[in-house]
Amino acid sequence: MRGWLAKYSASAINIDDIVQESYAAIFDLATVDHIRRPQAYLFEIARSIILQQLRRARIVPIHSVADVALLDRPDDQPSPEDIVAGRQELHQLADAVAQLPPRCAEVFRLRKIDGLSQRDTASALGISENTVEKQIGKAIRVLSDILGRGGKQRPDASKARKVNRKDNDGTPRDQFGD
Repeated sequence: MRGWLAKYSASAINIDDIVQESYAAIFDLATVDHIRRPQAYLFEIARSIILQQLRRARIVPIHSVADVALLDRPDDQPSPEDIVAGRQELHQLADAVAQLPPRCAEVFRLRKIDGLSQRDTASALGISENTVEKQIGKAIRVLSDILGRGGKQRPDASKARKVNRKDNDGTPRDQFGD
């Protein structure tokens, strides 16, 4: 909201005051059940507060009046930047799901993408509900790991490998390789 106000607001107003008064106006409502589009509602409140302040001002610079015309109401539609970012995130998630082991990916798709219940997923795949639960946990861990690295595979050099080494006396010991 601050960005919108800074972009379109009259220079005669204090953005912090508008934001605070807007939130206070929502807080004063007895209920918010009637609000169907919260963002548009909040921006309309901010617009009204700006207009009230301009009406109360004794001297209103002409550029302030012109800026009010620019206070068009934002809609709930995502911006082009948000659409592109959303598509990129979706492609990144699809790539990450493709990296899951086959059974894990299949369980994840049925349960989280297709929206099947745990019982229906188990039934469709002929596995137990417990297995579905474990596979979903594994998928979430793997996806979190992949997406936490920006969707990139972990380089082999950073994977810990268990190597068998022998002490000086020839006794085997387990170590993690370099």
